Amino acid sequence: MIPTKKQWKSWSLPSKLTAIGTLVGLLSLGLWLIDKGYLLTNHSKTAEDKIDQVFLIAELNNQNDEVVTFYKRGDTFYWHPGSGAYHEIYTFEIVNSEKDFLKDGYLVIPGKSKTKVVVELLPTNIARKYLEKGHMDISLYFRGDNINQFSPNVPFSKSNLEGYYIPIEIKEMKS
Repeated sequence: MIPTKKQWKSWSLPSKLTAIGTLVGLLSLGLWLIDKGYLLTNHSKTAEDKIDQVFLIAELNNQNDEVVTFYKRGDTFYWHPGSGAYHEIYTFEIVNSEKDFLKDGYLVIPGKSKTKVVVELLPTNIARKYLEKGHMDISLYFRGDNINQFSPNVPFSKSNLEGYYIPIEIKEMKS
């Protein structure tokens, strides 16, 4: 497949150029396949998916005697300031619980107990944009079969949420 020195010297110029062109083409094809394979396996996320996730910590304090059960997903309210104030509603998901109260898509808090939960704000690109904007309030709406609970409004900025958790007192349950 590879010519010897003597064979190479005996080839005509068009044959030599054809051989060089074929070699360059094969190398280019190989590099392209490696590049595409690498991109498909390691960089399959879009630029939007690569945005850092936004997490909050909330402490839910169940002051009832009965168990309180919240769904794993709830609503995130972004409160925009100003004279034409309005709000947008997106979603959040509870991704972890301090006391392992997260079970089968529910957060189950025994009576007279509390737990801190890690909440991921979704969609990530909206949450990140508003966090970087930094001049609005946020509140979380936890829902369950027998209870719905709003968190207090808190200023939504990096500096305000750093090392802070949102305290939520659960006092009343629906019948």
